[in-house]
Amino acid sequence: METLEIIIGIVFVYLLVSLLATILQELWASLTSLRGKMLLKALAKLLEVENNSPLTRGAKEKAFVEFRRKVENSKVYRKYSDRYLGLKQLPSYLSADQVTSIIQEMLEKDKQVAAPPPETGERSIEFVPQATTQPALLQSMEQEDLRKQLMIIHRQSPAVPVPGERSIINGEETAIKEDLVATAKKAFRQQYDEIMDRATDWYKRGIQWSLIVIGLLIAFAFDADTFKIYSNLTSNPSARRELLTLAEDFAENDRATLYLDSAKQIKVMEDTLRAAAYRKLVDEYIIDQIKTVPSPIGLGWDADSRYLIFGFHDQEDTPEVIRKREADATPWLVIQKVFGWIVTALAISLGAPFWFDLLKKLISIRNAGNRPQTAVEKEKDVREEP
Repeated sequence: METLEIIIGIVFVYLLVSLLATILQELWASLTSLRGKMLLKALAKLLEVENNSPLTRGAKEKAFVEFRRKVENSKVYRKYSDRYLGLKQLPSYLSADQVTSIIQEMLEKDKQVAAPPPETGERSIEFVPQATTQPALLQSMEQEDLRKQLMIIHRQSPAVPVPGERSIINGEETAIKEDLVATAKKAFRQQYDEIMDRATDWYKRGIQWSLIVIGLLIAFAFDADTFKIYSNLTSNPSARRELLTLAEDFAENDRATLYLDSAKQIKVMEDTLRAAAYRKLVDEYIIDQIKTVPSPIGLGWDADSRYLIFGFHDQEDTPEVIRKREADATPWLVIQKVFGWIVTALAISLGAPFWFDLLKKLISIRNAGNRPQTAVEKEKDVREEP
């Protein structure tokens, strides 16, 4: 049971610092428009923008920059853009219909008129003339079905002529054309949803590195050394039991979800309120949660750690304490502490939801393992009560 309590204590500390890292990550993502940038990359992948410049990396980057400029200049995209602390905020999500409107506007601005097809005297409403105002955006697209879908959607606009086609009965032509456009939009929406699912995975992999960096900063700021935490949990039973009580209360009241929901709510606030709200949330979290961890556990710099890393003593330290501390300090301890920070940072990168789920499972296992008191034991406890 002692081993399980130590594991629960370490997992709970990991959860606390992971939640703080998640809040800071959300703030960083909001400032830098990480989700908006990932959305633009997903659109570029969907439309095969880099196919325009397959030779060099610089040419591909230039093509993406030009594509991003066109997207950002579209009316729909500007409508959902914003500014935060003087920085441009890109929309983090757009529906398939909104993306369709953006692409239609880009195709209108970027079309190139080619020679009309030869007049054959035949007409098929399913025919998509390759020479009909084919925009440059679609010329290098290798996915033929996607190009056909976008051309059908593009041709629904009255501003786009369809040379070489003869008029038939108006009602029948309109019905067939509307059915084709609806089918093309449905197929495009499916491909857009698929690329957005992949973009979600790209974003999660992308923030892993930023979480590791933030985790290292948090581990250093709070001296969250995994090895020191383990040692303190092992040698301080009273502090360990106190930490266990905090962990059970944290899991029972689902506090992790409350803090994560608070961070999500802040993202939709007005610019003038968002920065102050994030700062207030971080301050409250540090005071209400991290600082409640028992001091012997190891969240925070003690005198030995300060001397080991920074090389100075506290003014109240006695000469005996100073001599012992200097004698115990070795380069190996410094390496061990740095490695302990790295282990904590890697744990943080797994994310707060992972540690919260694990904490609830471990507490459930511990509670299930508690043997109910017998009648004799209950009677003995009653007699021993003051």
